[in-house]
Amino acid sequence: MDAPHPALGRPVGLRHGGRPALRRRFCARHRPPQHGLHPYDWAPGRLNLYWSPLALFDALAALFLIRGKRRGTDLACAIMATDLAANWYAVYGVHHSNLAAQPGLRRLTVLAVLVLGTAPVIRQHRTN
Repeated sequence: MDAPHPALGRPVGLRHGGRPALRRRFCARHRPPQHGLHPYDWAPGRLNLYWSPLALFDALAALFLIRGKRRGTDLACAIMATDLAANWYAVYGVHHSNLAAQPGLRRLTVLAVLVLGTAPVIRQHRTN
């Protein structure tokens, strides 16, 4: 059931436990670990150890990019390549699913291709 917005006095389309859909998507990736270094019960330890500090590495890459540093582009490429590999392993190796059944993996693949494809051009305009 949708809850009324305090300022608007009408429902604003809250779903999934009372969080807006956009906030829910953001929080799924960037929430602080709720179970230490093992936030996902279904995932093997090595995936949990990779995903736990990923939000910090994302923020570090963003900081480097904002400051105009080439290492931001390099770090973003490394993050995208390893994140894509980890998610492909999770889908195929752990869940025994496929690309057609995983829209999130399809979006991540497109984003990785975009980041890795534009990185050389962006890197040319960055300083050391």
